[in-house]
Amino acid sequence: MQMQQLMAEIQQDHLRTLYDFPEPDQNLPGIESYNQAFQSIQEMLSGQKPLSLSDAVFEVENAFYEGQLSKEVFDESLDYYADLTLRWLEEQNLNTSSNTAKIYGLQKLFTDTLEISSPGMESVQIHYPFEYDFEDFWGREDFTKQFVSKLLARGSGQCYSLPTLFLMLAERLDVDAHLAFSPNHSFIRFQDTDGQWYNFETTSGYLVSDAWVMGSGYVTADAVRNKIYLQPLSSEQVVANKLADLAQGYKRKYGNAPFVKEASEASLSHFPNNIVALMVRANYQTELVNWLWNVRGKPHPSEFESDPKLGAIVAERMQMYQYMDSIGYQDMPAEAYEDWLESVETEKAKQEQRNQELRLSGRSKQ
Repeated sequence: MQMQQLMAEIQQDHLRTLYDFPEPDQNLPGIESYNQAFQSIQEMLSGQKPLSLSDAVFEVENAFYEGQLSKEVFDESLDYYADLTLRWLEEQNLNTSSNTAKIYGLQKLFTDTLEISSPGMESVQIHYPFEYDFEDFWGREDFTKQFVSKLLARGSGQCYSLPTLFLMLAERLDVDAHLAFSPNHSFIRFQDTDGQWYNFETTSGYLVSDAWVMGSGYVTADAVRNKIYLQPLSSEQVVANKLADLAQGYKRKYGNAPFVKEASEASLSHFPNNIVALMVRANYQTELVNWLWNVRGKPHPSEFESDPKLGAIVAERMQMYQYMDSIGYQDMPAEAYEDWLESVETEKAKQEQRNQELRLSGRSKQ
């Protein structure tokens, strides 16, 4: 018992000398998968290997599954839905080379029940639309609820996985479509042949206006001006955001560690105003300050910050939140987001959805 107490005291003394979270045991299951995923995505962003959202998403989810996710099954599922979209367009006599037509086909894939003839067979293949999974859509109890692999396996997803899958299929079909952020949310933006921008809300299957997206009350003019919300993201930015997702998955599995900081900072090096990575990094800094204060016995703040290194860590935390304030970020409570998401039913009536779809389908033959 005395030996255990002595070892605990030695460990506590060691922690008091640290200025960052300790590294976890590098032999823990899955740690190497995270290191490999980080390297792979970094190589995409540095041009050492092709930029691929599908590959980046696989790396993030496979790391969480400790390398047990099948790349073959993952790719086959994506190929299946991409091929299904093209076959449906062909049966509708729509131009499969048209960007607008392919976007229209993807919209139908996400929102409608489709009947498609099977090649060389008399049978008809039926595809049912993807559904919104209202159970634990934040992934608080089951982190994998947010995964595209879960959506592919079960046909239901949420505000991260649904637009991500849309964009992954767009990538396979060589479609010009973009991801965009709003508070706690993401959606698809695309242009028609006249250059008119549309917002496709994959969680509901509706085209929605910019005004509706901004209607939450948490999208400030500064946030739009600084391109953290409503901005069509480039392929590089979307892949860079996967590093922030990688950081969040790592934290969920192993707790705070320098990897979380490194991955979020790597994301920001390619996408400086990535609000997801900014939040991951700022939260890390806040939790680091609290942890350092606790392991040092909760001293008075003036005593705590008298250590120059600790004072710098506290100052850096303040600077991070001041920067997010300066670019227009406002925290959106979970309850407010849930209320905003439900308002899509009202938006449906206002948007004249049917007329807009007819307009798109007419142009898709051009």
